[in-house]
Amino acid sequence: CRRMTVPQAVVPVKIQEFVKSNYPEAKVLKIEKDRYEYEVKLSNFWELTFDTSFNLIDMDNDND
Repeated sequence: CRRMTVPQAVVPVKIQEFVKSNYPEAKVLKIEKDRYEYEVKLSNFWELTFDTSFNLIDMDNDND
C-alpha cells in the first residue's frame, strides 16, 4: 500500500524548509493544526510538533 503525501501547498513554508533541511528524503504524510500547534507526521516515522511560530517543540519516532 503506497502512502499518500500531503500536497506541498498545504504545508507552511517554514515547516517545509525544516523537513527539507533535516530530513531531505522524508515526505509529509499528515499535518494537523490546532489552536496552539502543528503536528506533522513524516514518511520516515518521525512525528514533529511545531508551535504557531514554527518553532520545533517536540519530536517522536514511531518506528517500533
